[in-house]
Amino acid sequence: MNEQMNELRERVENIERRLGRPRVEQEYLSIKEAKVYTGLSDDHIRRAVLGGTLPASNVGTPDRALYRIRRSNIDAWMKEREAGPKPPQRHKKAEAAVAMGAGCS
Repeated sequence: MNEQMNELRERVENIERRLGRPRVEQEYLSIKEAKVYTGLSDDHIRRAVLGGTLPASNVGTPDRALYRIRRSNIDAWMKEREAGPKPPQRHKKAEAAVAMGAGCS
């Protein structure tokens, strides 16, 4: 996913160079922008914000929240959740046999 994001950024930078516009990266992202940035659903991002695992600022009102999330916080949040090596695949037949008591002597 990171490779795709980097490739996409490079393409955008090339287009902006051709258009003569400087690239300005936003420091704060809305939930929808964070969704695009991470590739996750907006519900997933919102749950993380409301659950307190993803720090965000409410620039709206208490009745109508308007969250802004710092890009560096998103990066740190994603880094914390990177999966390490996967455990070896388990065999269901062996598990079923053990569960039924076939493995007992």
